[in-house]
Amino acid sequence: MSRGVIHCCPIGRFGNALFQFAFCKAYAEKHDLKLVMDPWDGERVFDIAIDRPTNYALPDRDENSLVDGEINFRYRSYSQQQKCLIYSRADVRRWLKFKPHIEDAMGVLKPEELLAHRRVGDYPGYMFPCLSANSYLLACRQFGLDENKLKFITEEEPTLLPGPWPDFLPDFWRLSHCNTLLRGNSSFSWWAATLGHGEVYSPVIEGKPGGVETDYPFVKGNHPRFNSAAFLTDLHLRDE
Repeated sequence: MSRGVIHCCPIGRFGNALFQFAFCKAYAEKHDLKLVMDPWDGERVFDIAIDRPTNYALPDRDENSLVDGEINFRYRSYSQQQKCLIYSRADVRRWLKFKPHIEDAMGVLKPEELLAHRRVGDYPGYMFPCLSANSYLLACRQFGLDENKLKFITEEEPTLLPGPWPDFLPDFWRLSHCNTLLRGNSSFSWWAATLGHGEVYSPVIEGKPGGVETDYPFVKGNHPRFNSAAFLTDLHLRDE
């Protein structure tokens, strides 16, 4: 019997919602709470079962107003600060296993050698950093990667495998199963890198103006912050 409930209210798209799920799941396990959650794409992809909320009169909390140990509240926040990583890489791999029919269907997409994720979309309008394609080529040269094997994945491309799953899923599968990933400045490829087993290189986006495509340097690892918004930090999982 749980001591209470935490109601997770995901905001944003798939990658953003994964951060909120992971924080709430970890908090629920730590404090023996029942996790309830509004509908989100993750339950269409991962083999998880989460109940729907029945009490919508709970007080609202985020990572700044929540007191550790508090129970019976609604949680709504991007949860992309270091203090929100109260879970490990092993934890999220335990929680986020693909559904069996997803595993079977995506199995036709064989692991690729070298993939790069480019996130542009609406970033220029928000004056967020936008990585140039050249940034990834420079990273290949810096780290001795074969740029002739480099393939780009962007959300502007049509889905490879239409089916009873979100359109973005084949891209996420490819990014999380490749041998080497040049991560984008995006929560989407942060999570692909976290759930994957390949080598990861990430852009360092500080120190340059946003809104236009720019060359940014890369470093090895998945830890650099992936957006310049004030509520984000570098993110180090305990067991990375």
